[in-house]
Amino acid sequence: MWKEVGAFIFLLVWGSFIIPTLTSNTFYEGIYIEEVNVGGLTFQEAQQKVERYVQQLLVEKQLELYQGERKEFLSYKELGVEYLFSQILEQAYVLGRNKNWIESYFITCVLKKKPAVFSLTLSYDSNHIYSLLKKLQNNFSQKPKDAIIQRNHKEFTVIKEETGKVLDIHKTAEQIQKALERQSTGSIQVELMDWQPEYTKEQLEQVQYVLGSFCTFFNSFQEMRNQNIQQAAQKIHGTLLKPGDIFSAQEVLGEITKENGYVDAPVIVNGQMVPDIGGGICQVVTTVYNAVLFSELDVLERKNHSLPVSYVPLGRDAAFATGWLDFKFKNNTVGILYMECSVDKSELCVTIYGTKPKEKDRRVEFISQVEEIEKNQDVESEALHVKLYKRTYNKDQIVEEKLVNISRYKPKPAS
Repeated sequence: MWKEVGAFIFLLVWGSFIIPTLTSNTFYEGIYIEEVNVGGLTFQEAQQKVERYVQQLLVEKQLELYQGERKEFLSYKELGVEYLFSQILEQAYVLGRNKNWIESYFITCVLKKKPAVFSLTLSYDSNHIYSLLKKLQNNFSQKPKDAIIQRNHKEFTVIKEETGKVLDIHKTAEQIQKALERQSTGSIQVELMDWQPEYTKEQLEQVQYVLGSFCTFFNSFQEMRNQNIQQAAQKIHGTLLKPGDIFSAQEVLGEITKENGYVDAPVIVNGQMVPDIGGGICQVVTTVYNAVLFSELDVLERKNHSLPVSYVPLGRDAAFATGWLDFKFKNNTVGILYMECSVDKSELCVTIYGTKPKEKDRRVEFISQVEEIEKNQDVESEALHVKLYKRTYNKDQIVEEKLVNISRYKPKPAS
């Protein structure tokens, strides 16, 4: 009998210690989430503790991207990594609780000698990694050098291109994703691929044929105006256009300011000659326009002056005003175009070169025809309406004649 009483007392004492442990709302002792001991914590307490650990982990864990001496360090947080721990916490919390009380007690005993460690799983957004690498692309890239074409002493010389290197985003992203899946840190040598230059020596050596050329003359004693002509000519000289490219005088010349080397000289404003920055640029643009006409390229945008100019026939001028009046044409040939713009004493010449010669027996000429004179009753002046025609010859035979443009001027001449 005393044995039964002793057993009862033992069970009573044992149960008073064990049952509260098994039925508490805290994690069993000996349960870890990675390095975080959550034993004895409520679910909410454990969640907060693991959250702090995860935030620290995201900052401390990082990957080093390198190529040669160039390096970038990216933390897991910057890589857009997220650790998923809510489900892990639930699995850890129910460990041993779905057993009978004897088995549960046995598990708590085992946990004290051999803790259970639950690993975190992570997720990442591939698109975020791609976007991040795109921002870092220039840090690991070496720009290519285009072949350079120059024309000196009436001859072309071409300097060979240099191939560059650019970050291979796809392959580098794959390496990063593999490292994240292993939850590793360390160094990754980024992948590079060739970055081809826009212009190669082989391409530019084909540029050798004159498509069209035109020259205008100016008063070499008008020092300020001449300075603007020289400045604009230098900007245009050497311009290259690939097939389909569009030349814009606004883009090539840039802002017409004193800081960019331009000075005050006479310009046409509202039918009057007034001093303004960049006077003389219109003659450069007009000379380009005529070279384009003789090259038979597609003119996209052109506006005549309000007054006739002295350096070209009526209908063959092109006005320019920074910010609102532009001259544009398109390279409608199958090859690269090179623009030569030179000033020699009082002569301004523009020549456009291409990769294929013009038809031997083909030539064009342009005829300016004054259609009508419109009387202006308010002002003692007349308005000239001029039509410009293009006449195309095959040998000496006219094969086509078509209207190029219509211009309207006040008749007062301007220089």
